[in-house]
Amino acid sequence: MKSAISLIVLALVALAGITSIIFATSILNEKAIYADNLFVTTDKDVYHSKELMRINISLISKENLDDVCIKVEGIKDRRGNNRLSKEIHTNLIKGLNIKTLDYELPSCSKCAGILPGEYYINASVAYNNRTVTANHSIFIE
Repeated sequence: MKSAISLIVLALVALAGITSIIFATSILNEKAIYADNLFVTTDKDVYHSKELMRINISLISKENLDDVCIKVEGIKDRRGNNRLSKEIHTNLIKGLNIKTLDYELPSCSKCAGILPGEYYINASVAYNNRTVTANHSIFIE
């Protein structure tokens, strides 16, 4: 009886070990991108109406990834609409990846809904049902 119980316990431990290995592999595949490895920067911190802004998205990837979706949104007008909204699909290489987007700022006026002040740029990177985000603030004068 003790040997039968020992065999059952041994089988359960072995099964748990296999499950742990499979689970760990799944986590590694899902976490190829991490929130602390995503950065959004701009070429300046203060901009003026209709000025060209260069947005840099820097991401460190743990492996080569195909068809990654990068979204950049922000600069909400007074109605709550994003005046900046861009999306690109790209492949990432293992290591540092830098993607650059150019955006012409909207007119700064009451009619356009953009008043001088602080605005946010939000970036998200989605891959394999996982999304990481980062943001950056700028001033429009």
